[in-house]
Amino acid sequence: SSGINAEWPLRPGIPMVFSTFGGMSKECLQAIRRAAGAIAEKRKEKYSDVMGHLSTMLRMCMLKSVLLSVRGSRGRSKWTAKPLSSVAFNLIPKPQDIDDY
Repeated sequence: SSGINAEWPLRPGIPMVFSTFGGMSKECLQAIRRAAGAIAEKRKEKYSDVMGHLSTMLRMCMLKSVLLSVRGSRGRSKWTAKPLSSVAFNLIPKPQDIDDY
């Protein structure tokens, strides 16, 4: 076993190529669509909400990595990502989520 979950739609070795204007390579777009479809089906969410969330998170992560490489780190990061199981893709917070902020 290679340690990779067979149900996960992204495989190692897929070239994730992004343009500076927000475009993606064909392979990258297919992989993200496959991941969004699998997540939407598993969590019974709308595909468009999941795809929008994944695209936004990828862009924010890339922006963060570019800013860190240009500016440098200013100490230890205190921000941690929420687990995917607790994210509401349609962006309507549950009442108990409001207390977390």
